[in-house]
Amino acid sequence: MDISLESIDELFQSYNYQIAPASNNKLRIYTLRYGMYHAAELIKFDESFDESSIKAEYSENGYATEVKVFSSKEEIEEYLLETDRYCIFVMFFLTKMFYPFLTIETLFR
Repeated sequence: MDISLESIDELFQSYNYQIAPASNNKLRIYTLRYGMYHAAELIKFDESFDESSIKAEYSENGYATEVKVFSSKEEIEEYLLETDRYCIFVMFFLTKMFYPFLTIETLFR
């Protein structure tokens, strides 16, 4: 992939992800917290790197973990957009349990 790590970091940060201190040039770890939902995206840049212990550690700490390999910046952007949409709708439905009078239209005014 012809994109700098800094550029990828900025892209994830624009979607409110934090860069985990354990990130390196072979594996980037981005964490996200939406209320009770915690996610860790493990992005591999070296296919031979064994991320299993890191993935297990995040999973044990309550994070939904996913390991991804991307081939372009556009692919990353598409993934982040879909993930963001999913989180919005999950939060809407969880909120609706406590505030049944809400509609999807009230969220996007």
